[in-house]
Amino acid sequence: MKTLRTALTAAALVLLCAGYAASQIAYFQVTFPEYTAKIDTPPIQHLAGVFLLAAIVLALIPDRSDEETRA
Repeated sequence: MKTLRTALTAAALVLLCAGYAASQIAYFQVTFPEYTAKIDTPPIQHLAGVFLLAAIVLALIPDRSDEETRA
C-alpha cells in the first residue's frame, strides 16, 4: 500500500506542477482564455475525481507495517 500511496502522490505532484507551468505559460502568452476552456472539460474533471477517490480509498486501507508494529 505504501508503494501505491507514493505512486499516487508522485503522479498528483507531477500533474499539478505541469498544470501550473502550463497555466503560467498560457498567461504570459496571452492565451489564457483558450487554456481555461481546454482545462474545464469533462475528461479533466473525471481525472480529478479519480485521483480524489483513489486518495480516499488508499487513506482508509491500513498499512500492514502499522499492524505489525502495534502487535
